[in-house]
Amino acid sequence: MTWQVPLFFNIIFATIRGFLDKKLVDRIDPLVAFFYGVFWEIVFLIPFYILRHSSFPTIYPEMMLLGGLFAFAIGSYYFAIKINLSQSVIFSSYYLLIPIFLAAIFLSEWKLFDPQIWTGQKTITGVILALFSLWMILSGGPKKEEKMERMWVILITVNIILNGIGTFWGKAFLETHGPLESLISQALGGFLTLYIMNIVRRMKFSVSHPTQILAVFDGLFMMLSVTFYYAAIKNGPLIVVLPTQTIAVTITVALVGLFLFKEAQMMTKKKFIGMIVGIIGVVLLMI
Repeated sequence: MTWQVPLFFNIIFATIRGFLDKKLVDRIDPLVAFFYGVFWEIVFLIPFYILRHSSFPTIYPEMMLLGGLFAFAIGSYYFAIKINLSQSVIFSSYYLLIPIFLAAIFLSEWKLFDPQIWTGQKTITGVILALFSLWMILSGGPKKEEKMERMWVILITVNIILNGIGTFWGKAFLETHGPLESLISQALGGFLTLYIMNIVRRMKFSVSHPTQILAVFDGLFMMLSVTFYYAAIKNGPLIVVLPTQTIAVTITVALVGLFLFKEAQMMTKKKFIGMIVGIIGVVLLMI
């Protein structure tokens, strides 16, 4: 199987998951929605692993800790998409800047910011476009939305930083940890973290039957999208698969937010231009 086929299905399933994520957070508390999504992802992942490998998966404690970190990162994203899905999916893609900064600091990869070479030029330009895009989006709405937009900036910033740190950390285990086992370990760590977070927040776990069905499908498509992603990077070059997947899913989920959730109706011309600039910045960082 060529890598293009699983990548195609990954993009489809990831887009559907983006739609279901938004539907869930519009119905219930974002962290409760995320909790159930991860729960059902585990329910589907473990039997899938056993059927595929005829054994139980190895659970990595360090990957469970990483899953706990991602619970905070993606939890912030869930709160952000409750405010605006299209903006959130675009700016969440800027998490890549954090591993770049960390690589420059801890691995002496300063060429990533060298303005004399293409790699540095596109990184610097990507940062500038991200800041300009954010300014356009925040200055393009009515005054009554300013408080909500400030909250959105905090949430998406937390998502970018924690997701970037988790990605940089996770790279250290790629060569010695099985991808599917790592995913299961991360899901278990995230599940436990989300359970504790919701207990501390005194949130009710009971949800309506239709909402639970949505959560089941959210977990299913969460599992399918990641499984096909790993199939794509197994059969194809990561340097091609990763940017193609990120750019495609960013655009498709942003379109879901703009048109299926009618966020385009609340979009001023200035905000729309800001979103386009943001996508261009993501493309520059990824190519």
